[in-house]
Amino acid sequence: MPMRLISGLFLLAATSVFGFGCNEDKKPAPSNAGASAAPATLPVPSVPPSPPKEEPKRAPRPKKNPADCPKVTTVTFPNTDFEGAVRLKVQKKDGNVTLADLLKLRSLNISQSKLSELDVCLFPHMKELRELFIGPGEIEDLSGIASLTKLESLRLSLNPIRDLQPLSGMTKLDRLDLAHTEVSDLTPLKALTSLTELLLDDTPVQDVTPLASLEKLTVLVLKNTRVKDVKSLKSLKALKTLDLRGAPVDDSTMLARPGLRIDE
Repeated sequence: MPMRLISGLFLLAATSVFGFGCNEDKKPAPSNAGASAAPATLPVPSVPPSPPKEEPKRAPRPKKNPADCPKVTTVTFPNTDFEGAVRLKVQKKDGNVTLADLLKLRSLNISQSKLSELDVCLFPHMKELRELFIGPGEIEDLSGIASLTKLESLRLSLNPIRDLQPLSGMTKLDRLDLAHTEVSDLTPLKALTSLTELLLDDTPVQDVTPLASLEKLTVLVLKNTRVKDVKSLKSLKALKTLDLRGAPVDDSTMLARPGLRIDE
């Protein structure tokens, strides 16, 4: 067979094969329209915000009545720190501590004993105390120490105390620490004319006119109080240190005199 004829037949066969592949019907690609469509969403009903919850008010602590105190001569202490401090002062390492032992106390430091009350079955038997140092706690009522009229130094700081009336008979007090309490009314202190040092820092005190009668006062701390008017303090001629830092005092210039240091 001539070469030209063979070449022609080969070309015809190749064209037929490749033409079939090119003309084959193509299947349409599946549509993604349905898959991509987002489902319809229902509107979310708006919910009004809940009103803020009020903090429950703390119920007043029930007051112990002296008439309910047990008729015994031995003492039960509120905690071991308190007991240890008393035993140290009465020099009684072992055995029961009695009410008669409490009468021997002249000084008591219970600053490491966190108290929630001044027990009316305990403190009134410490009538000979001259110094009493009470630590941070939850003491609100001072009636348990009202009868300790021989006290000369008293620390009550860092307790939520408001009413100072039980202190009004402590006319021998020389130093009184009421810092970081809730005290605002100083009227019960008017008669404490032996006071030489009074600490009232970080209290809500505003009115200091009841202090005008405390002529022996040498140190008065009113730091971070609400005191604005200090004119009534001009009568305190013995005053040597007056701390007014952080208090919104209008004018203290009328108090300026030699020998008085005013910190503002």
